[in-house]
Amino acid sequence: METHQNCSDDITMEILTFVPAKSVMRFRCVSKTWNTLTRHPDFLRSHFVRSQARPSLLFQLQTNPRKQHCDVETSESELLSLHLDYFCYRGEMVICSNHCNGLVCLYNYNDTQVYLFNVTTKEMKALPPEIFIKKIAHP
Repeated sequence: METHQNCSDDITMEILTFVPAKSVMRFRCVSKTWNTLTRHPDFLRSHFVRSQARPSLLFQLQTNPRKQHCDVETSESELLSLHLDYFCYRGEMVICSNHCNGLVCLYNYNDTQVYLFNVTTKEMKALPPEIFIKKIAHP
């Protein structure tokens, strides 16, 4: 029975590598098994390799001080409105780099904070300021 389950998991994992990342994120709630499978390093590596063959995202990030939100435009002309009120303050935000593996590096001039933003999950993490202070102070 265990061999049957392993075979089934392998087939499921193979099929899911063809699914866009946003859908994979939604499918994690299907079952504990799918949640575990889609977080496994082998799956993540396989999904990344397959996704390289698909068109990559193109970003056009805009800020609107009146609305205080950011728009991210994907290559499929899908517009995602990201409500980041605490981040897009007075339009003082810039993209520090091009996207890489679905992550975008952002910088807020107002609070001199650097962030990593995951477009798929819409999660944003502030990077520790000590990293950048040390590099600037000690070139």
